[in-house]
Amino acid sequence: MSEPGVAALVEVLDSLVGLAPWRVRLGHGNFVTADFGRVVVPPGESGERGEWHLWIYGAAWRIDSARDVVAGSEDTREVMSAAVGGLEGERLLGVRLRTPSLGLDLDFGGVVLRVFPVTTRVEDHWMLFTPSGEVFVAGPGSRWRSGDASRIG
Repeated sequence: MSEPGVAALVEVLDSLVGLAPWRVRLGHGNFVTADFGRVVVPPGESGERGEWHLWIYGAAWRIDSARDVVAGSEDTREVMSAAVGGLEGERLLGVRLRTPSLGLDLDFGGVVLRVFPVTTRVEDHWMLFTPSGEVFVAGPGSRWRSGDASRIG
């Protein structure tokens, strides 16, 4: 995998702006996945996903409205699931990449999903799979890389 400058990461994240996520899910523990764009079945996989697929897994997260903290990644499963499900179909108005942590602010207008990397040497923070078959992996720490999604492991 290559390690290009952070500008390339910002550019790919900006490709999500204007799209509305579907199948936004709370996964194992506090993992969050969201699909954007058309439905695809990636080569070598049996299930479908979005042509853009975001997976938040090695980071804490929180959903904030203008007036309240809606939910956080350590809340009860019921609270987390309801908050994450509320993002379904909401158009993404903006993405901010926070450096050097590679945290994210995903602005859906009424709410913002904030991603907070919490490890510096152990886990990746999040992955973004793209329509071209490339995956962008943030973490651990302030490092990131990209490469062919079929070779990630």
